[in-house]
Amino acid sequence: MTQDMNARLDGLNEEVKNLGKVMLSLRYEDLKLTFCEQMGKAVEDYSRFRLRSDVASLTSCTPCPNRIECGDQLQEVIMGASKALMENRSTDAWESLNGAESMIRSTSSPCTDGTCTQNALIVLGRAKTAVELFESMKERLALPAVCPATPVRPSPQEIADLLQPLSHPKRLEILEALREG
Repeated sequence: MTQDMNARLDGLNEEVKNLGKVMLSLRYEDLKLTFCEQMGKAVEDYSRFRLRSDVASLTSCTPCPNRIECGDQLQEVIMGASKALMENRSTDAWESLNGAESMIRSTSSPCTDGTCTQNALIVLGRAKTAVELFESMKERLALPAVCPATPVRPSPQEIADLLQPLSHPKRLEILEALREG
């Protein structure tokens, strides 16, 4: 009987370990998805508030007649890149930012103020840095290609199926017998 009990306890112990591993992996996946979501929101907030105010100050410090139109276009590019990043279209975000930078640097740029041009390039550089940071963190965590709005959680039935072996009546009898000595 003792050998049989030891074998059963070993089996129970193994099942508990496996359950622990499954639960730990579920928690880690939830953590990664939540982190992805929060990083995306942080990049969006940074684009919306910080970079938008940078664009506003850029347009207010120059006498250039194109400043308002250029500021609006720059803001549109940055917000579009942020939206593309949130929709997991980082290639589109890069293309948008690089396209705006190329246009500003080109000889056909409508900008007539050198200081304004430099400030616009600085703002674009900050936006590119935010995109790069988000992609780097996503890569390091090996996040899924798409970050769902809400983390996928196991259904109550899946959890019950995982816990079911632990509540088998024979196992409970063994545990009670061991506790009583």
